Amino acid sequence: MGRREIPIKKIASTVTLQTTYTKRRDGILKKANELPVLCDADVGLLMFSPTGRLTKFSSCGSIEDMFLRYIDQHDEYQGSVENEERLCRSLKHSKYEEEMLEMIAKKEALERKLLELNKQHDEAEEKMSFYQPKVENINTIGEANMCQQHLDGAIQRVEKLKEQLLVKVSESTIQEINELQAVDIMSTKFSTEDSAGCKRKRNPSINSPEETNSPTLALNY
Repeated sequence: MGRREIPIKKIASTVTLQTTYTKRRDGILKKANELPVLCDADVGLLMFSPTGRLTKFSSCGSIEDMFLRYIDQHDEYQGSVENEERLCRSLKHSKYEEEMLEMIAKKEALERKLLELNKQHDEAEEKMSFYQPKVENINTIGEANMCQQHLDGAIQRVEKLKEQLLVKVSESTIQEINELQAVDIMSTKFSTEDSAGCKRKRNPSINSPEETNSPTLALNY
């Protein structure tokens, strides 16, 4: 069965209307993204949702740049534009305002990152001060106890790590000893077999016991 054709008329249901707008908006934005890549075209797009929410897209620069480019076109391509000078000033102001907002946002983001780094630096210095305390700067029993707790905790962690390393070393040593013992056993076995083979070569009677014990026929006259 083919797809049912949807009549082009205003949708009565608010929920269906919003859903349809969202789906078709996403489809239009996808095509607008693909067209500059496929055809090396410059695309500008403006859409307002039924609730007044703005969606804009520009493949090169800002959407204000696209409108300024449109205004700068010759009359045969541009068409009639009312209050062109006022519109041009408004677009330029909007463009500069958007650029300033972007710069302010970047500046604020950098400031937040710098504050976070300074905070991490201060916390690291505070922790280091407990491991390398300056005794002359300790003025209260509470500060002394805090430094002692940090040092005790560090010592316990080091001792635990030391025990784990010793266990690993012991397991590795035992494994090496077992491997050496296995090699020694194999070497002893091969040496015994080689010695027995040499004896059989020097004394053939040892190599063939059947001949030594075979019955003999004696003739007496």
